[in-house]
Amino acid sequence: LAPSCSPLNFLRNPPTLPTDRPHLYLRRGATCSVDLDRHVRIILVEPQGPINVGAIARLMKNFAVSQLYAVNPQCDPFGDTAKLFATPQAHELLGSIKIVDSVDEALGETSLVVATTARFRDAKETATQRFANPREMAASVVKNTTNGLDSAILFGPEPRGLSNEEMKRANILVNIPSNPSNPVVNLSHAVSIIMYEVFNEAFGERAEQEANRSRLTDSPTAIERAQFVDHLQEMLQDIDYFTTERSVGSAMHNLNTLVNRLPLMTSDLRLLRGIIRKVSNACKARGAAPDSKNLHE
Repeated sequence: LAPSCSPLNFLRNPPTLPTDRPHLYLRRGATCSVDLDRHVRIILVEPQGPINVGAIARLMKNFAVSQLYAVNPQCDPFGDTAKLFATPQAHELLGSIKIVDSVDEALGETSLVVATTARFRDAKETATQRFANPREMAASVVKNTTNGLDSAILFGPEPRGLSNEEMKRANILVNIPSNPSNPVVNLSHAVSIIMYEVFNEAFGERAEQEANRSRLTDSPTAIERAQFVDHLQEMLQDIDYFTTERSVGSAMHNLNTLVNRLPLMTSDLRLLRGIIRKVSNACKARGAAPDSKNLHE
């Protein structure tokens, strides 16, 4: 691999988007009332490996969250290994990790506590909390955030996960669906899945709505669609597509139905008409265009 393409170089200098400003995922002028950065914190209980800690710092930047707590860490969260996997874009976040001695200290005054567990069946038999899948959990976190309240998401240490005592602090227990024969998800991967669901719940639907609104404002008129179909028919006649005069009506009816069914934008029609024009001109320039006057009559 060339130096610029090596995995190590990619870790050190990855391409990035302005994920610390989630409002940029929405169209300019759109409003956003969900402040994940202010109201959501990630709590790692006794994290064992700096690689995971660094990777978590990096993905937190991806999902617009910067509050990271480490309860009695069993590794150096500020060392070179953690920095390597955090990438330079997340070094500031990595350096701001709050090291605390207990889960209660990390929770502080959060009103909603989510605990992740791979021991879903065992926990379900004894726990009194509400169980949720990642998407349901995300809806609760975003609702809490929208109301201006703080949420915490707990992740246990790599070897054992959260203890029963630690899970008792939670309002919601969440389990990531996975292969029953190998249900335990790597710590940083689990944080990524959970935070993706939260981010998507907060911004995904709103961004999609804004994109759809943009598409509606750029939709071609009925006249523009009809003109495009006429232009398309002329080109098809130029290349002798129609075998008989009778086939013209049937084929154009189907094409007209197709054009009206597709969610085309005005710019799409301009592009397609440009292609059609080039094809027609090329046929005429090469003298390949057949005499199809009888099809116009």
